[in-house]
Amino acid sequence: VALWRELGDKQGLAQALRFLSGSFESHGEYAAARPLAEESVELFRQGEDKFGLGITLSRLGITALAQGDHDAAWSYLEEGVAISREIEDDWALALALRNLGIGAFRLGDYEQAVVQLRESLAVLRETGNPLFMQNLELLAAAVSMRGEHGRAAWLFGAAEALREVVGAYVLPLYRAEYDRGVAATRAGLEEAVSNAAWSEGR
Repeated sequence: VALWRELGDKQGLAQALRFLSGSFESHGEYAAARPLAEESVELFRQGEDKFGLGITLSRLGITALAQGDHDAAWSYLEEGVAISREIEDDWALALALRNLGIGAFRLGDYEQAVVQLRESLAVLRETGNPLFMQNLELLAAAVSMRGEHGRAAWLFGAAEALREVVGAYVLPLYRAEYDRGVAATRAGLEEAVSNAAWSEGR
């Protein structure tokens, strides 16, 4: 970031700020992440990199949501989805829809969360992509909160198997949602039924 500022390259700075903000956000340091993401968005708006703008808006939305700024968060998240649709980039759109789904989940709108996460999976289509596995876990959590515990256990099992293949872990970004979904699934089914559905999903 310091070097790009010294060079006076606004788009290079926008990218560096995006990654630095993302690093803080992934560790839950939202107060540090937000101003960096906001500056990145403003710089991207001055250029032509709509991919960078869409991705940064989506991450800024998650940061604002974590801070309880729901109106701003929803505006950022929806704009991120709109831009990703406009540029027709499947990965950007899948990520933006995933983050919008997290937003809906955190606001207690599990129906909307399921809609966003299902579309994200349909857009991505690549089961080997870590983002696919992440979205599947979130969909399982949203489905469970909706009361469909058997289906949720199946989806959790499928996601777990994919996660083990790539050696990934449940991201801090949505760990709370994941844990709530698993707890609801376990509480909503007899242990033997839950274990069987989970194994079948795997």
